[in-house]
Amino acid sequence: MLLADVTIAEFFMQNKRAYLVDPYQNLITQVYVGDMCTDISEQLKCDIFTTAYRTPLNDVMYVDDCYLLRDVKEPAFFCVPEHYKEPLGGYGLLVGTTADGEDQHAQENILDFAMGVKWMEIV
Repeated sequence: MLLADVTIAEFFMQNKRAYLVDPYQNLITQVYVGDMCTDISEQLKCDIFTTAYRTPLNDVMYVDDCYLLRDVKEPAFFCVPEHYKEPLGGYGLLVGTTADGEDQHAQENILDFAMGVKWMEIV
């Protein structure tokens, strides 16, 4: 879909604000995902993903479900101790959901979220 083909209002109705966690560059980026699972898979750069945790604001962290099973040359991990104390491997994607499980814009403020992410070093 080209941005020129839709209005800005239509774009934001069809795409939801999410936060991509990139542990390879220690970076958190605001991205937009549609309602399809393929959009989440593309952001996570994986085929199979799972839910790591749900926040009190109903945001959900998706991660690669098979990250530890793959032969990764330079593994990268992060954690969000406020919500999930264990390390999470590879990219993470925080997406908002309603109480019914429907996608919506991420509710957590990106700065608050970024302050809670801890980068893991492999020694």
